[in-house]
Amino acid sequence: MKSIPTAISEEITLSDGVITLKPYDEEDLPILWAAAQESVAWTERWLPWCRADLTLEKERRWLNLQKTAWSERREFGFAIWTANLETYLGGIGLNYLDWEQRSANVGYWIRASRIGQGIAPAAVRLMAQFAFFTLDLDRLDILVDPANYASRRVAEKVGAVEVGVIPSPLPPESGQSRVCYQLYRNHRKSIEQT
Repeated sequence: MKSIPTAISEEITLSDGVITLKPYDEEDLPILWAAAQESVAWTERWLPWCRADLTLEKERRWLNLQKTAWSERREFGFAIWTANLETYLGGIGLNYLDWEQRSANVGYWIRASRIGQGIAPAAVRLMAQFAFFTLDLDRLDILVDPANYASRRVAEKVGAVEVGVIPSPLPPESGQSRVCYQLYRNHRKSIEQT
């Protein structure tokens, strides 16, 4: 049986030369909050946390939870930036890690002004590299609202395989069906740019 990584540095950055993923940092909170506010009209349909009543204090509490989850190896959340770290583009993370099954869920969002620019597929590819080679996972699940065609297309672009509809997946989407896509370590398209 494979072992669980003992520690993953919060100093890690992942980059493909176009975008960079780095763990969330409290000093970035105003930028993260502004991007979420910009995106409410587009994302609140898909993301229950991204609503007009999202406050900077709620974001701060969420960030503290992220840091705890990182140190406990339960979740790994990253901010998506331009490669030069000048513009915040969105977020991506691994959650619902199952170390015994060597799997996790990956979720992502892109700020409204940057949708359709290939950012999400690039971020998923970088996250797959992190998951498969740093965390030694074998499978990533991507759960998508059936009506979110943009997010479904991201999963398809990175080579994820649609495995069916889950009627009541993980919280916070419990009770809402999701299309499940899966990426596997041995599927090269998921970690290479197409």
